[in-house]
Amino acid sequence: MPPQVMNGRFYEFSRNSASEIGRSIPRIQALHRLKRGQDVYTPVGNDARALAKDVQKGKADWEGSHQQNFYPHYHAAGNHNYGHVFYGERGFRQGQNRRT
Repeated sequence: MPPQVMNGRFYEFSRNSASEIGRSIPRIQALHRLKRGQDVYTPVGNDARALAKDVQKGKADWEGSHQQNFYPHYHAAGNHNYGHVFYGERGFRQGQNRRT
């Protein structure tokens, strides 16, 4: 994780960028990004799950890292039309998933 990342904050996230984790954004902006299909990053898993559940009230589907250099993430209500809420460290629980 870059040193500027702080617990309890949300960040722009771009899977197509070398730096991936972008600038800090307010929680409300993170919600709007997800609803538009854009991705968000936060360092803490509980914050990621809570944000995903607030996009579309209900459940959030969790997926571990798809590959070693990928981040674990949540999908709001299992709807892949929304953006991802990435969190934590790369490679966490690779290949696992569950509904919460």
